[in-house]
Amino acid sequence: MDIVGYKSAGHDGTICCIRNNELVFSLEAEKDSNVRRGLFPHEQFEHVMRRSRTQPELICGDSLVFGGRDLSGSYEGISKKDIVFSKAVVDGRTVDYACVPHELSHIACAYALSDLPKGEGFYALVWEGYIGRFYYVDEDFRVERLGTEHVMDYVGVRYSFPYHATGRGDFLGFDAAGKIMALAGLGAAASADEDAARALAQKLMSARITHNDNRVALDGDWSTLYDSFEYLKGQEVDSPAFVAICRELQDAVFERFHAFAERHVHGRRPLLISGGCGLNCEWNTLWRNSDLFSSVFVPPVASDCGIAIGAAAAVQQLHTGSCKLAWNVYAGEAFVEDEADLARHGFVRRPLDLDALCNGIVEQEWVVAWVQGRYELGPRALCHRSLLAAPFSEKTRDRLNQIKRREPFRPIAPVCLEDNVSDYFEWTGASPYMLYFQNVRAKELGAVTHADGTARAQTLNATQDRATYELLRAMQQRTGFGVLCNTSLNHLGRGFINHMSDLVGYVNHTRVDAMVVNDSMYVRQSDASG
Repeated sequence: MDIVGYKSAGHDGTICCIRNNELVFSLEAEKDSNVRRGLFPHEQFEHVMRRSRTQPELICGDSLVFGGRDLSGSYEGISKKDIVFSKAVVDGRTVDYACVPHELSHIACAYALSDLPKGEGFYALVWEGYIGRFYYVDEDFRVERLGTEHVMDYVGVRYSFPYHATGRGDFLGFDAAGKIMALAGLGAAASADEDAARALAQKLMSARITHNDNRVALDGDWSTLYDSFEYLKGQEVDSPAFVAICRELQDAVFERFHAFAERHVHGRRPLLISGGCGLNCEWNTLWRNSDLFSSVFVPPVASDCGIAIGAAAAVQQLHTGSCKLAWNVYAGEAFVEDEADLARHGFVRRPLDLDALCNGIVEQEWVVAWVQGRYELGPRALCHRSLLAAPFSEKTRDRLNQIKRREPFRPIAPVCLEDNVSDYFEWTGASPYMLYFQNVRAKELGAVTHADGTARAQTLNATQDRATYELLRAMQQRTGFGVLCNTSLNHLGRGFINHMSDLVGYVNHTRVDAMVVNDSMYVRQSDASG
């Protein structure tokens, strides 16, 4: 039976398909150079179903509206009884539609993609734009909230608010959370700034937020926060005063949740994390090191792009008694080679030669557009739609940020061989989804070392991604370091590039040096003749 998950409300539109307890695909609306965090219109949903040759018997999601019909779903809810069944018409066919609460979908997604065996109890943390709660989930996937209220509601909104209050970014913080995390890593400011920052952070965390007509509204003491941030307007975001607020807020939010966990968690069970705050690498590392839990798992789709998977997994649980899924992180669409004549764009095609590619990366300081197979789930580039470069020089980091049109304080992440991760970073084992911070051991890795001495590493082994693994092996043989800079292959404000015609335009506009698409390497004619 095909179960299709559909996230169509608000942002992070996603369509996925589960068949026989396996994730067949998960397609996010933003991918293929579409607007970040966008939606799939209903008509596009039907197009995807036809293109994927999927004939769903059951569609599920957290949307309140499907095809113009109000299906009376709910945002909060943790019980199977909270799943509302209705009917929907898809491409002329009437199918069952299950509206799964957003809250339950987050928990189900993390569990479905984790390596926990069926029948093991665990703790869950959902922290996102609105929800901020801990849960205990028993052996039969019965969910119980810990405590009577949110640990903190609107966690993501509060965390991102400084950008909005000082005239930068949008109120819901979709474009700000990663910047706040990067700025927090720039370090502490002067003590006077720390005092002011601490007071603002506490005021921000206690302010009251309400919903009016399905929109976030500000009222009461919350609205006065705008005045409190007035002194920061006009300052650079990496000024000591702004950095101090980011640092204090980063610490204060985690401390609030950690103190709650210390009071309510009994016994070292696994912790599964979901919600957009699960993309905060510092917080994930702090949970991992907290010694409160036997293990910590964060899915690569911790944000709302995992809601479709979670909804489908929750409904699968109703039908089969199991929420678990077989899956691969590279479950997106294959690259579309819609431009065959690369010569007219100034490129020469050659079979992929890893020695020649490493020579370009090391000796000529190439930045390479690297495309392999199907694109990855979630917002982090995991080497199927990436820009790769040598990891040594800070100038390389600066050039990558210029290509990406990002602020100069933003760090560039590394990808490294899993077997050698401990040689370069204070870390043991795998970190395949780039969701944790590690202290950098190797001083040579200047391009991927943030101001606070950390990196957000992705590890790779031969079974995950053979092509990139072999490239890292070649880099190790050439330089002694099986490490590369790895950042996403995308236009500013858009999802991963997925068409050759788009890629060629991007590379020529940004002056990226070379392209690799699967087993083919494309270099500029001037480089090829030289």
